[in-house]
Amino acid sequence: MFNLETGTGNYFANGLLVHNCHRAKRTTTQTSRALRAVSDGAKYRYGLTGTPAPNGPLDIFGSLTFLDPNIIGTSYWTTFKARHAIMGGFENHEIIGYRDLATLNAQVASCSSRVKKEDALDLPPKTFVTRPCPLSTEQRRIYRQLKEEAIAIFRRQEKEGTLTVRNILTETLRLLQVCGGFLPDDEGRMHSLDCGKADVFEEMLDDFAPDQKVIVWCAFLAEVDAICARLGGRAVRYDGRSSTIEREDAIEQFRNGDAQFFVATPAAGGEGITLTESSTVVYYSRDWNLKNYLQSQDRAHRIGQHHPVTISNLVVPGTIDARCMQALERKEGEQEAILGKGWRELFEEET
Repeated sequence: MFNLETGTGNYFANGLLVHNCHRAKRTTTQTSRALRAVSDGAKYRYGLTGTPAPNGPLDIFGSLTFLDPNIIGTSYWTTFKARHAIMGGFENHEIIGYRDLATLNAQVASCSSRVKKEDALDLPPKTFVTRPCPLSTEQRRIYRQLKEEAIAIFRRQEKEGTLTVRNILTETLRLLQVCGGFLPDDEGRMHSLDCGKADVFEEMLDDFAPDQKVIVWCAFLAEVDAICARLGGRAVRYDGRSSTIEREDAIEQFRNGDAQFFVATPAAGGEGITLTESSTVVYYSRDWNLKNYLQSQDRAHRIGQHHPVTISNLVVPGTIDARCMQALERKEGEQEAILGKGWRELFEEET
């Protein structure tokens, strides 16, 4: 979306071309304010993004107002939200649905041109593989206990009228961490568990050739730590704690063959880097963010890739981990949309 047939930003006199314009979601964010500051003198404005509304329709607001507020008739987030969001939940503060999307679609179509990657690039195919990872005995016991405690809390909060999306999300993330082999305590410290995912990943290591470069994506920092500790000097890390120099060094080591594994979080490495030296991608875990999942896939599947890309997802059947994977596959990455279906679907109907 917002794709241009003319090439790069340097082509446009008095114009500004912004890559990943989806990052400017609201006019009040730091990114949006900085974008307005550099674009005030631009006669022409253009935006490029592969995920224009990564977490739901309202995310398009920042891109449209950057181009021209007249497109949607307002530069105020609250006005835009009132037009298209259906509010409900605790104290009517949660987005439970959307309305008048036909008008919004028409407004977007009036100023955009969409070209899908498969229409513009001759890239090799992507193959997705799901690797089931049963819970260990220890994980199963802790998972069941945390789930039962969460349900009790939700029932009480629902009766009191204090249940919020944030509360549900917090509990789902705790369960996702348990699925990855870690139990967070009340102070945020992580305790490692016997882990079915770790066992499956260990088995996968035997299948990789010594010169086969592998990208491993993890949703949580504790998982990055554990995998890097297991791989030792064969791996480099790229996450939110890495400095700019450390990130550049990690990419260089992976590209030149000094490291076989690139272990990263999608939040840190999912955009802006090219890793086409690898055609093997492993998702040790995922969160609910659709943009992170889609963008991180394309670090390997982009211009310069000459081999079919294999993407393996390690998934724990019958848990919130499998629910998260299903939601991403259905392109339901927006947190409120997923959780708005109700906590019972997530916590009481697992099979």
